[in-house]
Amino acid sequence: MRILLTIWLLLSASAAVMACPAMACQVRQVAIVPVDVSTSNLIVRVAIDGTTVPLILDTGAERSVLDAATVQRLHLVRDEWVATTMRGVGGVERQRNVLPRSLALGGTLLHPRSVAAGISLPVAHMAFGTVGGEPIAGLLGTDFLAGFDLALDGPGHRLTLYDVQGCAGRFLPWIQPYDAIPTIRPVRDMLLVPVRIDGRVLLGQIDTGAASTLVLAPGMEKLGLTEAMLDDDQEVLTRGLGPDTVTVHRHRFQTMAVGAETVADPDLWVGTARALRIVDLLLGADWLRSRVVWLSYATTQVFIARP
Repeated sequence: MRILLTIWLLLSASAAVMACPAMACQVRQVAIVPVDVSTSNLIVRVAIDGTTVPLILDTGAERSVLDAATVQRLHLVRDEWVATTMRGVGGVERQRNVLPRSLALGGTLLHPRSVAAGISLPVAHMAFGTVGGEPIAGLLGTDFLAGFDLALDGPGHRLTLYDVQGCAGRFLPWIQPYDAIPTIRPVRDMLLVPVRIDGRVLLGQIDTGAASTLVLAPGMEKLGLTEAMLDDDQEVLTRGLGPDTVTVHRHRFQTMAVGAETVADPDLWVGTARALRIVDLLLGADWLRSRVVWLSYATTQVFIARP
């Protein structure tokens, strides 16, 4: 009796599997969004409660953030219950959130990837300048973006949002050849790719919000770079989120390779700023402008079109 029962259970399980086949790969284009490249940042226009404002496209930011001046200009309501402490390369800042009714990108409503009802956005003082004479209103981060696969066409100045379901491997609808880059996903909405600089493998985050590629403090340690070794390099002060400035140096390396592409004699910014400990460098907008890159949050992959 026990043997017969076991056989019956196995046959029932097999029948259930046959009755529920794996979902076929589905790739649906959701929106095509123009990207403004007239400044050092990649800018998209987002409708906040019906008013369209320029935001920095920022795959390196876990949270979307609005500038305090924009909040005042759009008369957005502050959240009485939630405040956020923001930590960036420029330091730490804490303000009450705001409660916009809606956000839309390319005509597509955006929804935060959280269990909380409604939208509650952090606020900070930012100094990202203007685009077309209009102040940049904040950052659009992965809390909204990572609900899609993102195909960023740098030369074509456009971002395409895709809904991807049940896919794996090389599933892209691209006609041109492309390379698949292995990734590490240390947190939910972060994709890290291996970057080889002067023979050393670093973990790089594709950060559309960083104007320039930047080797961070952990990357400096892996490369054996000290601040004293940068004394003869060009030095500038930069700032991001927060009130403080950060000193970075322009340093020449021998090679930098991402996937099948190797660049000789790259000049990269180097600084002692930190993101997550595991992140060694940021692949910024300067690297992305000349490339077509697909960030697949649905399958934890990164694809780069071949030139």
